[in-house]
Amino acid sequence: MIAWFLAMSYLLPAVAMMLGWGLRGFIGGGPLGAMIPGAMVALALCLTRGIAPSARACAFGAIAISFGGEMTYGQTVGLANALDTRAWGLLGLSVKGAIWGLLGGGVLSLGFTRIAAKRLAQIGVVLTAATWIGWKLINQPKLIYFSNRLDRPREEVWAGFLLAGLVLILWQPRTRRFALWGALGGGIGFGLGGALQALGIQHFGRQYPWWKGMEFTFGLLFGLALGHAGKQLSPLEELNPTPAPVWQQLVLATLLMGLLFRDFLSFHLRFDSLILGLIALWLVTIEPRAYWQLGLTVTVAATCFDLARVSKEPTHYALAATAALIFAIVVARYAHDAASALLLLTWATTAVAIAKFIVLGSGTENAVGVAFVVMSIAVTVLTRRIIGLPRMNAP
Repeated sequence: MIAWFLAMSYLLPAVAMMLGWGLRGFIGGGPLGAMIPGAMVALALCLTRGIAPSARACAFGAIAISFGGEMTYGQTVGLANALDTRAWGLLGLSVKGAIWGLLGGGVLSLGFTRIAAKRLAQIGVVLTAATWIGWKLINQPKLIYFSNRLDRPREEVWAGFLLAGLVLILWQPRTRRFALWGALGGGIGFGLGGALQALGIQHFGRQYPWWKGMEFTFGLLFGLALGHAGKQLSPLEELNPTPAPVWQQLVLATLLMGLLFRDFLSFHLRFDSLILGLIALWLVTIEPRAYWQLGLTVTVAATCFDLARVSKEPTHYALAATAALIFAIVVARYAHDAASALLLLTWATTAVAIAKFIVLGSGTENAVGVAFVVMSIAVTVLTRRIIGLPRMNAP
């Protein structure tokens, strides 16, 4: 039984993040979509390591992994797919994946321990400053550039996030294990996934969903790495915050959505997801009863609004807002621990994905929808199975 538990301490984070990453590429994209795998892997780690304050970890995980979603990589994938630029493109994907894991893993690890709002504010200011310096010195002048200089060049921000991640692990050594393992898993996962996609397209054509295979590979290896990093976590008996009244949670969820849904902003910075995400974490650290609403409701609400955009029906935005508020009520009533939260997030996002398949109609990606359902079932079985198994404390 102990051996089976240890196996699942790798398997559950890997499968959860693989599913989350595949869903992110279909019902989200960008920073908001990347909250899905972030919240899922954080909850999986809580479940396997016996960490009771899972609401905080869920919120930190969602925001931490969302940061990397601001790194443009579509043209980098294009470079990897072309024979004459393949080596440079794959290097770019590996670099960006490693930075995604470095910064994301480091910030995620902060959610597994108590952190004061004042200290989090200090971290936020330092990370923002480091990001600006790296972006200004390397990305903006395109000194090292992984996109297409000739055809609609994209503005990159990976160097800013790299400097922010390095500053974090030097200043906060407790984040080092998650940051470094995240960098390893993210770098190998994105680079290998990009290589498999490029080879698949080259030898078998574009009629297969190779992009989705790249996302699954990225999520699988990233989740495995974080699962290994989580072996050093000690079980915590600290309880989740006492839930606020439902009406207060609705207000909190609405405020957080208004902050993070950037489509409503009249200004945009190159790394505003990092700034707004850190502000959101600071706010919920002040008001811990909003942790579940940030990690779960905001994540699912973003997928609902993505579905409304696809449908191109103005009234569907009202339906998305209604669905988000209903989900906020469900979260307030039924999200109590890592297991309930993970299952709630898994099936809510899978349901949105199925709805999007219906809106888009049948196509070559039907097999992807089946894969989503199969992985959701796997997450459910593993979650229910792991609850009854003995835990082994980290050495």
